Amino acid sequence: LEQLARCYAQLNDYEAAENWYARAVAMEGSEPENLVRYGEVLKMNGKYAEAKKQLLAYADRTGDPAGVAVGIAGCDSALVWMAEPTVHRLRNEETVNTSLSEFSVFPVGDKVYYTGEPDGRMRGVGTYGWTGNSFLRVYTADRAADNGLSNPVIAVEGINDAPYHIGPVAAAMDGRTLYVTRTYKGKDGHVTREDRRKYLTHTLELYCYTQDADGGWQSEPFAYNNVEEYSVGHAAPSADGNILYFVSDMPGGQGGTDIWYSERQADGSWGTPVNAGAAINSAGDELFPNIGPEGTLYYSSDGFAGMGGLDVFKAVGDKQQWTSPRNLRFPVNSPGDDFAYLLTDAGGEGIAGYLSSNRKGGKGSDDVYSFTYERPKIVILLRGTTSDKHTGERLAGASVTLYDGNREIVARKSSDGEGAFEFVLD
Repeated sequence: LEQLARCYAQLNDYEAAENWYARAVAMEGSEPENLVRYGEVLKMNGKYAEAKKQLLAYADRTGDPAGVAVGIAGCDSALVWMAEPTVHRLRNEETVNTSLSEFSVFPVGDKVYYTGEPDGRMRGVGTYGWTGNSFLRVYTADRAADNGLSNPVIAVEGINDAPYHIGPVAAAMDGRTLYVTRTYKGKDGHVTREDRRKYLTHTLELYCYTQDADGGWQSEPFAYNNVEEYSVGHAAPSADGNILYFVSDMPGGQGGTDIWYSERQADGSWGTPVNAGAAINSAGDELFPNIGPEGTLYYSSDGFAGMGGLDVFKAVGDKQQWTSPRNLRFPVNSPGDDFAYLLTDAGGEGIAGYLSSNRKGGKGSDDVYSFTYERPKIVILLRGTTSDKHTGERLAGASVTLYDGNREIVARKSSDGEGAFEFVLD
């Protein structure tokens, strides 16, 4: 039961995982860790009260409340954030999204690069055994003034010439240097042994592509790839191109995958990697960094209080000096995985950009969303009360959900002690 539940969780089928974890934790002799995993799956399904109950049960059973403190804080925070959503407005980019995965948009001029799963009819692209889908490839699409995407096609610049996963992609400001994450294709990866069997892990490596005078692309591996020991990927150059942030599980981090950086040297090479520090890195995984205006770092993590899976956070600073990360709350974040948050426009009236998420209501596994955040000039309130329809008596603590025209959840909260509630509308 435990293994079946974990299989479904690894495949991101959280409803099936919830079903099997519910059975596993009810079995005599079930390990306490199953309560934590069950709680995490319940969070991914948006069932925060039930998730908190399982995490508290783990703390009571093991005497280790610190081990689930972050998860419990996330359950409490998610309920508050859904009751008071930010004014981000998300739009599913249906032209590029399919029933498979598309994610990690990076704009270059009037086009974007993004990563996706080909549909299996593409010749020369193998199948990833874990999912049964094709290995990831890099795509391009046209980008409109409102960030709408159209005309998706496979990238042809020589980026897609590796046999396994390729992507995501980041670009320097001039668009003539690309930083591409790839799965190592050789046989020298990290080898582990379990139950007399040998397993080879294909780690990630980072490649730098430079455009020559004729428009062709020349590639070279990042100097600090080490396929036998750890992964390197998810690059994010600073605005001036002199600092390259990236993700790695190399020794010396805070735990899981961390954000690291290298500085460009006088001879153009990259300096020794430095961990970006404990302020933004956690005992969990930090992934998909992007550098926004004024040095703002946007990235995803599962190691801080969040709504479930990966949540998007922001911090201000550079190198090893950062403010404490701030969760971007609902609806940027959801019970699912939310990542690859990137700004394309930022001004006094608001901001715009892209986000990737596997939240419910999308077209496929991971989808690309564009978003806008317009600073409100007026505030529109929807006020109401909850009452027993038979007696007319006010009901305190009733659950009230606000939907948009497509029956997607906009906000959720409970009525107060006098049965009243209030929502801020667009």
